[in-house]
Amino acid sequence: MTVIVALKDEENRRVWIGGDRNRSNGSRCYSGLNPKVWITQDKFGNNWAWGQSGTLQLQQVVQYKVPLPEKNLAEAEDPCGFICSEWMPRLYTCLKEVGGIIRPDPKGGDTMEGAILLGVLGRIFLIGGLAITDISNPFYTIGLGT
Repeated sequence: MTVIVALKDEENRRVWIGGDRNRSNGSRCYSGLNPKVWITQDKFGNNWAWGQSGTLQLQQVVQYKVPLPEKNLAEAEDPCGFICSEWMPRLYTCLKEVGGIIRPDPKGGDTMEGAILLGVLGRIFLIGGLAITDISNPFYTIGLGT
């Protein structure tokens, strides 16, 4: 089971993300040392806070393989469009290379197993199904399991 929550502080341009550390494999549940929430910093000093539900493989691809954009998100007029054009293609390429996370969508195209919450510059973004949504609510949650 996974529970990830993001809270935003627009005034101070911060997002707080927290979540559980449980992992499951079939009928077994255990606590993992690699958290489902982490922070990376781009070369411009922007902190990108991540929370992930779904497979450990998805998390490891996002955390270790997908490079952050070479341009400064803080200078973008449309942060959602910036992430969609500057980061999402890198995510898709890395996921295709690794395999097993992207599958055909019955409605057409491809989709991704799992979901990602991204908090950056006081905004929350939901990445799921290979699409991105800029969340207007002051908080958002994702999860998986029963």
